[in-house]
Amino acid sequence: MATATLNQADFVTSEASETIIRKHVLISMGVGLIPIPAADMIGITASQLSMIKKLSEKYGIPFKQNLAKSIVTSLISSIGVHTLATGSVSQLMRAIPVVGGILSTLTFSGFGGALTYGVGKAFDKHFSEGGGFLDMRVSDLSTYFSTQFEAGKEVAKEIKKKVI
Repeated sequence: MATATLNQADFVTSEASETIIRKHVLISMGVGLIPIPAADMIGITASQLSMIKKLSEKYGIPFKQNLAKSIVTSLISSIGVHTLATGSVSQLMRAIPVVGGILSTLTFSGFGGALTYGVGKAFDKHFSEGGGFLDMRVSDLSTYFSTQFEAGKEVAKEIKKKVI
């Protein structure tokens, strides 16, 4: 296991963790295609919780679903209103007949995938440094999460190219 002396630039996700994260990014992107408001967010959240559970099992950390939900909510809130507005605008576009629904769905799918990637990378980093649910501080991971969310946008584009 990695030690707590690693900084953000030195952290490298293991191949097993990367597989778990990318699988759930793909699931989140697929769920993001559901054209029913709120159903997509519920599905993406479920995918993220499944991913966190698998990562916690990988590191031998007991899964705490309620703490995981709270931490995910806090991490996502930490990226700022402007970024979150992208997801909200995507949802609102669904009100435009036909074209709005298609554009919204495609945009939200990538957004959900990027969020899932950032969440996965943040949890993996924390767990790999010996942390657990009870000592996870969003303030310590928010910058890393934000960086990984941005990287997740590119991962989502890469996955779209492979799937489409």
